[in-house]
Amino acid sequence: MGIRGDKAIWEAEAFGLQLWEITIGDLLDQQAQKLPDKEAIVYRYSELKLVLRLNYRQYQTQVNQLAKGLLALGIDKGVHVAIWAPNLPEWIFLQLALAKIGAG
Repeated sequence: MGIRGDKAIWEAEAFGLQLWEITIGDLLDQQAQKLPDKEAIVYRYSELKLVLRLNYRQYQTQVNQLAKGLLALGIDKGVHVAIWAPNLPEWIFLQLALAKIGAG
């Protein structure tokens, strides 16, 4: 825990990061830059007998492409979006893409 002005902030002890001014989109971009080939997501689609494996670079690419698609549909900063979906990687991609464009 740290203090900045009149605010208490949490400092990520393991990495020395202060998360106060970093968005979740920024964190993904930083990880993709720092560890592009490190495995980020592994998901087994048991009904399809498929396994999805993405490193941080691929994860970032998926999220950025989805963010561009959302913008093309007119979903941009300040737009509210409701998501009703099971826990799948696509849900994570959508959450991060919405965060990157400032929608929520």
